Amino acid sequence: MPAQGQGQGPTGGIAGEKKAKKPPAAPRPSSSVLLISPTNQVLLLHRVHTSSAFASAHVFPGGNLSAYHDGPLPAPDSPLLHEDGPAYRLAAIRETFEESGILLAKKAGSSRDQGLLHVPDDVREAGRKQVHGNKIRFTEWLEGLGGEPDVDNLIPFTRWITPPGQPRRFTTQMYLYMLPLSPEALPASEVLQQRQTIIPTPTADGGLEHTAATFDDAAAWLARARAGEIILFPPQFYLLHLVAGFLRSSLAPPALSPSSSSTPPHRPPTEQDYQAQRAALLAFLARTPTTTTTPAPSDSNNSADSTAQIPWARKVISPTALFARRRDGRVVLGLDRPGPELRGTGRGGDAERVVLVRFAEGGRPREVEVRLRREVVLEEEREASRSVAMAPGILSEVSPAGETGQAFKILAVNDKPLKNGDEKPANGVSAKEDNGPPVEVNGEARSDDKTEVESSSGSETSEDAPQDQTMKCEIKPLDRRYNDDDEIYFTERKAEVEKPKQKDWWRMFAFCLVRKYNSDNELQGHSLYVNPQPLRQLLADVIGNYPGDPIDVDDVQIEAPYSSLFHYRAQLETEGFKRFADDPESLEHLKLLLNWIKTHFELEIAAYERCTTQGQKVIAYDCAWTLFPPGTIVYCKLLTQNRAFRVHSKWYDTNELSPSLNLLAEFVDFDGHRLGTRRIELSISKYPGTRELGELSVIPLDLLDDAEDVREELLARGRKFGSYVGQNLLAYNGIAIKKMPDGYARFSVTGRVMIDCKTYHRMEPNDSFVVTSGESSRMERSRKKALAQLSFAGADGTPQFDRLSDEDAMLTNATVRGYSFTAKRFLEFFVEDLSEIEWNSRCFEDLVLDPAIKKTVQALVSTHAQKRDTFDDIVKGKGMGLVCVLHGPPGVGKTLTAECVAELVRRPLYMVSSGDLGITSAELDRSLSRIMDMAATWRAVLLIDEADVFLERRSLHDLHRNAMVSVFLRVLEYYSGILFLTTNRVTTFDDAFKSRIHIPIRYTELSVDSRRQIWRNFCRKVPGGVDIDEKGLATLAEADLNGRQIKNAIKAAESLAAFDGVRLDLKQLLQITKIQAMFESDLTSLSGVDYTAPGASKKDAESRNMFL
Repeated sequence: MPAQGQGQGPTGGIAGEKKAKKPPAAPRPSSSVLLISPTNQVLLLHRVHTSSAFASAHVFPGGNLSAYHDGPLPAPDSPLLHEDGPAYRLAAIRETFEESGILLAKKAGSSRDQGLLHVPDDVREAGRKQVHGNKIRFTEWLEGLGGEPDVDNLIPFTRWITPPGQPRRFTTQMYLYMLPLSPEALPASEVLQQRQTIIPTPTADGGLEHTAATFDDAAAWLARARAGEIILFPPQFYLLHLVAGFLRSSLAPPALSPSSSSTPPHRPPTEQDYQAQRAALLAFLARTPTTTTTPAPSDSNNSADSTAQIPWARKVISPTALFARRRDGRVVLGLDRPGPELRGTGRGGDAERVVLVRFAEGGRPREVEVRLRREVVLEEEREASRSVAMAPGILSEVSPAGETGQAFKILAVNDKPLKNGDEKPANGVSAKEDNGPPVEVNGEARSDDKTEVESSSGSETSEDAPQDQTMKCEIKPLDRRYNDDDEIYFTERKAEVEKPKQKDWWRMFAFCLVRKYNSDNELQGHSLYVNPQPLRQLLADVIGNYPGDPIDVDDVQIEAPYSSLFHYRAQLETEGFKRFADDPESLEHLKLLLNWIKTHFELEIAAYERCTTQGQKVIAYDCAWTLFPPGTIVYCKLLTQNRAFRVHSKWYDTNELSPSLNLLAEFVDFDGHRLGTRRIELSISKYPGTRELGELSVIPLDLLDDAEDVREELLARGRKFGSYVGQNLLAYNGIAIKKMPDGYARFSVTGRVMIDCKTYHRMEPNDSFVVTSGESSRMERSRKKALAQLSFAGADGTPQFDRLSDEDAMLTNATVRGYSFTAKRFLEFFVEDLSEIEWNSRCFEDLVLDPAIKKTVQALVSTHAQKRDTFDDIVKGKGMGLVCVLHGPPGVGKTLTAECVAELVRRPLYMVSSGDLGITSAELDRSLSRIMDMAATWRAVLLIDEADVFLERRSLHDLHRNAMVSVFLRVLEYYSGILFLTTNRVTTFDDAFKSRIHIPIRYTELSVDSRRQIWRNFCRKVPGGVDIDEKGLATLAEADLNGRQIKNAIKAAESLAAFDGVRLDLKQLLQITKIQAMFESDLTSLSGVDYTAPGASKKDAESRNMFL
């Protein structure tokens, strides 16, 4: 059955009937879907003529929520009743399947990119009957097919609530669902073979509720409704109207376009064209504010500003009749009110548009039209002004109906009943609803039953104003000059005018356009002076602290080029008409100012509206500034990354060499102590003529074709950025950057990195920054007058990223600062290339080492890692580290031991060699102190590999070596972390080191058992495994190889097996070990052999065979 909220009509009683007052019925939950085909057409179902609701009308698929199919339903008194939720989504998928046969499902656990779930026609039709007849739960039926409903791709698109006074009321969640772009739906010349998504053809459901289910262009459905071929109730008409501006199956302009008749033939559309249309629609749905025009000045509905901030996914519409038009008698339906259940919650609908409709016999809608509210109101005011006598009364409310089939019903005309068949009511229509709230006109409650439409002209001044008023409602051109005594005075713009005797005579004018001169009578600039105190207060409240031109309520001087007035003209109009409703003089002053703004910025306003509201996304360079009011979120690409910034201020640079429009913008970053904002200068180079917005280097985010995708990407990266605030050990795979005097140097980094901006700035002070002290200088929704204050830190100073809004999260930097342990540099890392570390928990277990020594190392390291401040030296801070010396032949596991310890305690491994420490005592002191400082800060496991040169015994004759050893001893004494030193020459150690070593570990040549265990450990790590048994491992262990050689042998054998296309087994491993044995024989027994001498090759072969 159809969703009851998508086109209901009233069934309540006629005005004047006296009934017992009772509370409105609780709305029932329902769902409905605007289903978009692969060619961007919309599915409508044709209701049967015998239906009790929407008879013969075309509707979207949908229906009531079912506790049996859709799980637990929201309670009638729960706030969740009017929120998008799992039950609403499941009902939308189920009802679409029952009514059209289209199954919006996917394979369980898969993404929709892998295609919708394909179900044979006979199985699908049998399932429809079973589900519709409640023979089986919808989800159980899907699970039996290995599928699940594709609820994640439902896009919330308004909610409709039946107004009170009806016996049956509904709260209907509307969704948008876009079927995957399928090659079967594209022209033959454009078929993309790599896509195999199967979309079932829509079918009627056996005449149960519908006689047809058809896809067509939204514009085509609207044209058929206007021609009287089909019936569309106002909600369907309204939603199709919104969609028609973006989606169509051909590239020709839609039928609504006045230029369609002269448009030349277009090429067949491609998949990319359909994708672009969808992206534009999604960007429109995601954009806030949702309004595209300024509210009508005399429209007393002031909800436009607040409802504009409600995204389409959250808009709630409970239609309300505003009045019946004098011109044609059609009812004007307001769409801004959310219904009584949601009053005072901040929810609302669309205050920018209204629906015009005439109801014919049986309540069927005719002549349905969606118009801008301000245009309709202004038309009605003009009609009213032509009338000599105004008929009192304005229609109060309409109620979406239940299942009577009536869409909207006029309750009374001048206190006389008006039947649904009446074509044209009287000029004034009043409503008396028995058990309802006070009469409402344009959203305002009135205590009387009849109201009047009052006429007001926004461009004329009152001729009957008192002649002795002190404030003249005009804009006075003046000059501001200096006299001979360097005193400022104001004078009219005449050649020779004496200085007025009255100092402040110019304050008698409401506004003064002033040319400012300096003491040398040189023109310095232009300003607009605002004198009426109510206007000054309005400007201060609406515009406030505008960057570069703040408003001082006691002395309002707005400097040319008056950009603040341009950007805030809509807010001034909305707030001003509301504030000055009972102040005629201030209202006239406001109208004068608004008319001046419209005249002064006539070209700019036209260019701005063409670009932002009329779909012509082109802009001239001289008008580009209009796109960037303070607080605008802009998009640009920096260092190959999508970035978002918030505009602070702007100016034109008229430099002859490189003129440009410059934007001072801000973004969110972390300086090591707190989150805050940094600023950056962006620029758009001057260009001739007009240019597509997509070609600009900076563009408002909301005007991007793929704004929603970019917004989601930025938000996800921002949340990820927030999780990396502070010290974080992470994995990185990508390009890192370093700022240099001539640009950015790039480094390819793979491995573990420590994200730590605080240490970065401490170690690299010349490349540090400080964020603005814990404030976000944003102008909320581009409407607030003051810079919103935002604390980035908790009471303990710990950064609290979750306090950031989604907007500020999108503004975060694309990079974080830290240190690469592989590149051994402080760098900036792109957030998107960072990931969590996958720790190797078996590493220490697989380490082949004497069990007693292994246990000792584990105990010392684990204890030290858990308790930083334990037993201390007599001198505080001395001897707090853990120093381990690993000595023995190469390849027996010294370095691996340090690596396994780092994995065991989950700490970074900071590995350095003698080459990293320098060759002089001064270099050693500086580099070793720096390295140990960083290692202690990050609680890293520090490994100094091959440390022989720094540990060798001092002598009386080598002062240079003595100095280096002394430096090493001193720094080592105060190191507080875990340090591993590896060496092959422990016998040369200086005696002073012996007392500083906590645990020395001696490594010997590997035994056969040790080699077998190492072979076993490495074979276990080979992807795909190795075909080898214990006997084979014993054979391999006979080869005298160290651990490093065993690892290299397995790598080489793995490549050999891959080349042969077989699984790795003993054969390949023996082949590689034989080659290694040959090399060992060359090194040990054949050193110095001349291979060119006679008989050398034979002797060489015989010698090598001895080892095989």
